[in-house]
Amino acid sequence: MKNAVKIIGIILLVAGSVISAFTDIAVADYISIAVAALGFALLIATTLNKSEKKTWKEIVAVILFAVGGLLCGFAGLAESTITQVITLVAGAVALIIGLIATFKPTKAN
Repeated sequence: MKNAVKIIGIILLVAGSVISAFTDIAVADYISIAVAALGFALLIATTLNKSEKKTWKEIVAVILFAVGGLLCGFAGLAESTITQVITLVAGAVALIIGLIATFKPTKAN
């Protein structure tokens, strides 16, 4: 269930930038910020609640989620199309690497 919440968080983060980038509604920026913030909060909460002991993997994942969230948010608010595409791709890559770090099982001692 926690993995599903994490995936929903990523979908919301990307949806926030898409809403802002491709709609001409006057309040689209506010809606996209709210949707992206909800997705970011879901990602951070599920990552930090996953384990009792915080290892380097959780810290790296949270940092990558933060970078990916900022890049996706910037992509939604950018004026130029090439800037939107580059920052959205870079943000998605950071999110995917963060997910790989949290989903990868650890060795039992």
